[in-house]
Amino acid sequence: MTGRKNLECILQAMLYLHNTGRPVPLFLLAGAHRKRTVSYVDRVEFSPIKGKIQFAQNPNQAELRALYKKALALIIPSHMEGFGLPLGEALWLGTPGLSSDIAALREVGGDLAKYFDPNDPGALASLIDTLHSNPEAHAALKDKIVRSHASLRTWKDVAADIVTAVSQSPAAVQASS
Repeated sequence: MTGRKNLECILQAMLYLHNTGRPVPLFLLAGAHRKRTVSYVDRVEFSPIKGKIQFAQNPNQAELRALYKKALALIIPSHMEGFGLPLGEALWLGTPGLSSDIAALREVGGDLAKYFDPNDPGALASLIDTLHSNPEAHAALKDKIVRSHASLRTWKDVAADIVTAVSQSPAAVQASS
């Protein structure tokens, strides 16, 4: 989506790659059909990269898993997120994450994701270009993710954190006294 999800950054990064003569990888946008998103992608300014953009409408869990596993990387350029579930899912499946440098996504991605300023499409383009054009760098990042799999947070970890936070809230402390 445009706006806080910042699809603009990805498309501008792809244009940057195209305009500087760098290879532009296929970009697959997965999720619910949004007329606003389709009309944004259809803008004339994106015609040079239009053939590199595809949509996967409402993938089910099995399809989503296959998309993550086949992806060069997940790109999550959001200006704000509540948690960053797609980044966690991608990392769990061994897929590199290219993420905007915001607190919620840093909490999920730790030192396994590569971060960029969500207002700097050139920085994102550089990360995409490195992974796309340098198989050794891509393989090294995937290997690091696989080796660090045990350190990734699980839903059990998240639930325990929520229970701890709720039990330490002022209302819980007041109720226990």
